[in-house]
Amino acid sequence: RRGYNQSQLLASEIGRFAGIPVAGRALVRRAGESQVEQPDEAARRANVKDAFAAGREPATGCVLLVDDTMTTGATLDACARVLKSAGADRVYGLTFARESLQVLPNGRLRRDSQAAYNRSHKR
Repeated sequence: RRGYNQSQLLASEIGRFAGIPVAGRALVRRAGESQVEQPDEAARRANVKDAFAAGREPATGCVLLVDDTMTTGATLDACARVLKSAGADRVYGLTFARESLQVLPNGRLRRDSQAAYNRSHKR
């Protein structure tokens, strides 16, 4: 736990810069462990399946869902489903980082940050 919602901070700055409203209470996290602890994509999806609920400020119309990092997309997908069921017409996702993963033969995920760094700095 970081003690603050980094995605909310990013969304607030985007909203301020673009002059668009931010529905900071459109989603509520109600359950689930940290996604960092989940070993594979299936576990990540199961972990967030019922982890979010519609909040006090329902987001309607077109929604831009902001997250800091995407690994498998499970969190974005779960949040988008809740927003759509609560009245959003369309939901788009915006992330600022993508976790580099390697799928091992046993189906588990391994973070491969060094390999991603090496690939991005090849000449």
